[in-house]
Amino acid sequence: MIAELELDHQSSQLEAGIQRQIICRLHVTGIADIAKKMISFGTGDHVKLTGFLTLKSRMSSQLVLHANSIEAVL
Repeated sequence: MIAELELDHQSSQLEAGIQRQIICRLHVTGIADIAKKMISFGTGDHVKLTGFLTLKSRMSSQLVLHANSIEAVL
């Protein structure tokens, strides 16, 4: 099983002593047990993901996060 979702990220990060507001959208792919977990979450749920970034395909410059773990954040 493979699942895909779009993740909206917002955070505040410190760079060179200056606070920056970070807002981005990532495409996420999960396989097997991770895919099953991914489809259990709904729009607006807060999650913590770990994984790795790679190109969507050899011919694409779009990044995709391949999830190794996902858990709910309350």
